[in-house]
Amino acid sequence: MQDRLHIITPEGVAFSYEVAGIGSRFAAMVVDTLLQGGLLMLLTLGGGGVLNLLNTSFPALARASPWAMGGMILAAFLVVWGYFPFFEILWNGQTPGKRVMGLRVLRENGTPIGVWEALLRNLLRLVDLLPLLPPYGVGMTVMFLSPWAKRLGDYAAGTVVVREVRYRLEDAPTPLEGGEVSTQADLPLPPDAFRRLRPEEVEMVRLFLKRRDQLTPEARAQLAHRLALSLQERLALPSLLGVSEEALLERLWSLYRRSQ
Repeated sequence: MQDRLHIITPEGVAFSYEVAGIGSRFAAMVVDTLLQGGLLMLLTLGGGGVLNLLNTSFPALARASPWAMGGMILAAFLVVWGYFPFFEILWNGQTPGKRVMGLRVLRENGTPIGVWEALLRNLLRLVDLLPLLPPYGVGMTVMFLSPWAKRLGDYAAGTVVVREVRYRLEDAPTPLEGGEVSTQADLPLPPDAFRRLRPEEVEMVRLFLKRRDQLTPEARAQLAHRLALSLQERLALPSLLGVSEEALLERLWSLYRRSQ
């Protein structure tokens, strides 16, 4: 199994993710399964209470019992099969279990998954689940044979599960000379701007700030311009007249690091 997913961005920045192993993915699955079980239990108890109330206290509404039962069955189906795509769409490639384990689903090119990938990779979960005893026999076998621990759903959707990067303080890039970082707080950026950063964008900013002193002045200015312009457009950041592009990147990095 390959433990790194290597990516080169259109900006020419190379970085890699640690591929999630079978053990961490299984642990995330256990967490998600327990949560699903809890939701199904609440649904059963709540639905059973509603049916009992209809039959005993409101005889005139007893004819609605089959509809209530049908609603319970539909809700249970959504909990079982809609849980994973719902959270992966809502949380940008994460479920509660993956979030607990620090995992995230990405496309093979390192970009975030979309609705299509979330639906497709989980549609094939039924095949990965076989045989039912023991469960996930097919999925586990395919993951053992896959270089990136991918199951059938990942192959179909072109996705891979990686470990999220958790940066330490010593990972921080060196600040700009001349004390420009001390004026970061004056940059009029939304405080939640860092939350809209994609994992690969965080990594690109970090690598640029860490390695910029190794670049020629021309390459450094060009790459800073491309990164800053791309992020400013995608995050809908306000125009920052008089603010250097490197200062903008440092501000975004600083906001992100403080959130860790």
